[in-house]
Amino acid sequence: MGKGNRNKQNRAQERVDNPDKYLEQRRAQKKAQKTKGGLGITIACIVLAVIIVSAIVLSALSSQGVFLRMTDAIYTENFEVDSAMMNFFFNDYLMNWYQQYSAYLQLGYISVNFTQNLKNQTYGSGSEAYLFGSFEGSWYDFFLQNVASEVTMYLEYAEGAKDAGITLTQEDYDEIDDIIDNLNTSLKQSNAKYSTWYGSGVKESDVRKCYEIVYLASRFNDVKRDEFEKLLEENDDPVKQYPEDNKGSFYSAEYLSYTITESSADYENDEAFNNAVERAKENAEKLAAATSAEEFFELIQVYIEENEEETTSSDEDDTDEDDTTKEPSMDDYKHNISYGTSSELEQWIFEDGAKENDANVFDEKTTEEVTEKVTKEGSTETTVEEKVVTEYEVTAYFITNPSSLDYDLTKDLGYIITSDKNLAQSILDTFKSGDMSADALNDLGLAEYEKLGENSTTTLYHSSAEKVQPGYFGNYSYDEIDEWLDNEDLEEGTCSDIITIEPSSSSGTTYYAICYFEKYNKEVWYVNAYEGVITDMFDEWYQGEDGNGGQIAKTPVTLNQRALRKLHVIAMGTVS
Repeated sequence: MGKGNRNKQNRAQERVDNPDKYLEQRRAQKKAQKTKGGLGITIACIVLAVIIVSAIVLSALSSQGVFLRMTDAIYTENFEVDSAMMNFFFNDYLMNWYQQYSAYLQLGYISVNFTQNLKNQTYGSGSEAYLFGSFEGSWYDFFLQNVASEVTMYLEYAEGAKDAGITLTQEDYDEIDDIIDNLNTSLKQSNAKYSTWYGSGVKESDVRKCYEIVYLASRFNDVKRDEFEKLLEENDDPVKQYPEDNKGSFYSAEYLSYTITESSADYENDEAFNNAVERAKENAEKLAAATSAEEFFELIQVYIEENEEETTSSDEDDTDEDDTTKEPSMDDYKHNISYGTSSELEQWIFEDGAKENDANVFDEKTTEEVTEKVTKEGSTETTVEEKVVTEYEVTAYFITNPSSLDYDLTKDLGYIITSDKNLAQSILDTFKSGDMSADALNDLGLAEYEKLGENSTTTLYHSSAEKVQPGYFGNYSYDEIDEWLDNEDLEEGTCSDIITIEPSSSSGTTYYAICYFEKYNKEVWYVNAYEGVITDMFDEWYQGEDGNGGQIAKTPVTLNQRALRKLHVIAMGTVS
């Protein structure tokens, strides 16, 4: 018997001889096994708990934007826009863009769906290329390019402010506080959070930092503009020269015209066609012999009557007895031309200096090869023939308003527009009882605006505006205000009665306006040229003479493309 077998036999015999000792050993073994198994489970539970807690903590940190604030999306030497701030800039831009082009979106002119992933939608499948220019990439790329360029400029201007020792004023901080307060009110009314509107992790502090950068950039912009304006005060020759260097934006002319057309296809042979061409020239010269716009218009009517085709009896039978033909008017022949068309007419008006009541005739011949099916006489066989058709056009032009700068004077004024007629009357009464000025009317509007409660449905706009150009209010569909301002008898220091602005549709809102015309300002052409020069001065300062220097070269900006590709985009349909 082997040693191993003998040991087993001895242990077995011992269990028979001493059962109590055996049972004690078994109890100890089971206890040890139980303890060992329990420890393993405990360790596993602890590890799992740590993982769960860590996941919860990481999720909380992520939702609170902690990691976003640790990642700079765009930055310069002294300023940075982290990913949380970039979420705000991006989604704020999208909301403004969405509101601005909502009509185009509803009509289907723009092929973007804000409830779906912008990265999966290709730019350019709709009419957006016509509206905003060509671009290759997704809609996300398109918007990101615009927002990144905007934020880049903010940082470059902010760096310029730091170099110049410019800081935010208390007034700036107060205005930012007002913006944040209004935003908090809107969020509360909508039962929303900052992250609801501007992306995961965005908080009030992020939005505040964004506005601080924007305001600092704006402060520096104002300082640079003051510098440029001071230079133009000392010498405004660049303003006077600007229209000549940009004629297409400043020079236009109005004229009457009438075109007589003859086609060789309408005549049996070249001789008959040439005779028709000579008659057309003679008739155009008769029109150009007019000495006034009224005479030119009358001569057109005479020509039309003399050359009108005779009406057949069948035509008369088809005519509705109640049908009324619109009487022709001079407006039917009025046209406008701007510099830059490279035509004979442009040469005559803009280069040769055509004056009011000047007239001229220009003609043009064009040829075109055409094919037509011909059936020879006495045959049923159809053949295709090629022939050359000559078109002859001769046009008489009569100048009614020659090329010149717009010498209309701009106007300084104050105005209030509200949807509450009683409020408008109250403001008007208060305004007329005190010292009247554009600023005073604006101040009254501001005071009334601040009185409106959070839940008020009353609309109220107020402003003290300088250098308002003719047609300014028409841009906002407030043509009735323009009509009041365009009155030739309107004197400086005149206050309007309540101007009623009818809605553009039956479901629209009626508005009531009060205007105070304070004084005339600079001529329209000078105001536009002045702003053009200021823009050029900014461009040269910002980009440098070669387009790759100036403030851009002084303030290198780094874009973290990886962070910019991970912005949290809010679907417009989910914003409450």
